[in-house]
Amino acid sequence: MTKSTTANGEQKMKRNMAIIFIAALIIGLAAFAARTRAEMTVAIPQVKLPEDELPHDQPVEWWYYAGHLSDAQGRRYGVMASFFTAKYGNFPRQHFMIYQLVEKDSKKFYAGSLLEKDMVKMMEQVLAGIPEKIKKTLPSDMTDRTTVEKYHKYIQGKPIVKKDTLAIKYGDQIFQKTAGEGREWTTYEYKTRIQDAAFTLDLTMKNTRGPMFVGGVGNVGMFEGKDMFYYSFTRLDAKGVLHIDGEDRQVTGTIWHDHQYGEIVDESKPVGWDWFCISLPDGTDLNLSALRDIKKGDRFNRLGTVQWADGRTAVVHDVVIESLGKWTSKETGIEYPSGWMIAIPSLGMTFTLKPEMLEQEMRAYGPMRAIWEGACTVDGTIQGKEVKGDAYTELVGYGFTKWD
Repeated sequence: MTKSTTANGEQKMKRNMAIIFIAALIIGLAAFAARTRAEMTVAIPQVKLPEDELPHDQPVEWWYYAGHLSDAQGRRYGVMASFFTAKYGNFPRQHFMIYQLVEKDSKKFYAGSLLEKDMVKMMEQVLAGIPEKIKKTLPSDMTDRTTVEKYHKYIQGKPIVKKDTLAIKYGDQIFQKTAGEGREWTTYEYKTRIQDAAFTLDLTMKNTRGPMFVGGVGNVGMFEGKDMFYYSFTRLDAKGVLHIDGEDRQVTGTIWHDHQYGEIVDESKPVGWDWFCISLPDGTDLNLSALRDIKKGDRFNRLGTVQWADGRTAVVHDVVIESLGKWTSKETGIEYPSGWMIAIPSLGMTFTLKPEMLEQEMRAYGPMRAIWEGACTVDGTIQGKEVKGDAYTELVGYGFTKWD
């Protein structure tokens, strides 16, 4: 038997043992689940729509979307974009964004990061205000313009975020609301454009259901006294044109839209998170997350918000997240979990998520250096019934490799 065969056997055994352990953990939680019911939300949301679709005077805010598309030839794609604004101290508000496109079948991945030039100056101000022990753990090249320009591009022209209507334009990148008023949710329509050297994607997106107020009230503050407001429109019917490889491809699919604003940073307690949005064919959508202690790696503040096709919403905290493997980026050296088994015992749900491809790492400006944001497949059971679906996964904070 060769060393390679032996190593593969050992890896397979470890993977099988991990699955057995997780399965046992889920079974062991059954008794807990019997006593723990999903909390059906009746609380008054702290987010007011449509007013709160507009920008806020908060330290950080972002409008995000991600989803799954296919073209007339049956080729499948993942797409994601997030438009950010951030303010620190007396420094003018800054704008930046990240985006990606996944060609699922050919395993091709494209990603980009754009920022205002003054983001570097703002980062210098941020670094000047944090404790020295933390500053020593951060990458030394965050304010080196040569390094910044190697991995990021500057936004061309003045970024636009209108205050009286949802309209965002960062150079050639666009996200805006084009129709819909009041609480007539299914009249809401949006359009977006992502412009990259390798492709251009133009989409129109029509909302199909009411908002999901994450955590029940739409406030998922990470630290005591710090609010982070959060709502989602989980099902936008999308159609448009993907221009790539010299051809225009007509695409259709479903997009998940998030909007968050508030305070996310406590400089003395840097945290990361694992986040999953899962969409199932029967109309069930799940927003699942857990914060992660950067120093110890332990997950905490587990939260699940589940929305069914009929609009009912439940909030749960018995979210079990276990990684099934690891992947190390050749570019950054960051090690990420890869593949997950997720369980919600109180709802009788178990899911296995697998990345469409391993290399879905994205550069992100700042101390985290990069994140893993990726399209995934879903296999699972709900109350014993088999289900399949799609997901997007976000892993933040794994780039804090020196934190001690």
